[in-house]
Amino acid sequence: MGKWAFYLDDNCILEYENGIPHLPKPEFSTEIFKNSFFECFGKTESTENYAEKYSDIIESAVKEQNGAIIVINSNAKDEAQRLSKQSTCINTKKLDKNNIKALIKIDGAVLADQELNCYSFGVILDGIASCEVGTPARGSRYNSSYRYWYTRKEEGDKLLLVVISDDGMVDVIK
Repeated sequence: MGKWAFYLDDNCILEYENGIPHLPKPEFSTEIFKNSFFECFGKTESTENYAEKYSDIIESAVKEQNGAIIVINSNAKDEAQRLSKQSTCINTKKLDKNNIKALIKIDGAVLADQELNCYSFGVILDGIASCEVGTPARGSRYNSSYRYWYTRKEEGDKLLLVVISDDGMVDVIK
């Protein structure tokens, strides 16, 4: 059956593989992620290092083709406590590109701070559903993440969410 694509002005707008048409999925952009990370947590030598490590972690998670939510919250320790009834809390562990693979196999989000300290996984995110937040064009993983981000932002948290779809598409919610 083969594989082919439609292009408009050097941009792929439709791919076709083995009889199935699909939209091209954007590649994960480390530049967009890092800029979002710095916008949220500031840009210092330290945050540059953490942003680089998080980029590696996200790329590793994308390769798993499992789908995932990574919540990076400056208030992650307290947030893990607040959500403890709907997550698995752990003794603080540094995230890396190897342990993320195991953590995202469990349904739910991974909750960590901007310094890679992971406090819980399998987190069921809460958030208030409203007409203004989310989009029916996207799935539950994205919409739950967006509602959670919106609610926590209203509460004053500094946070960034990375939503990875099963197909490898990555959204950064900031």
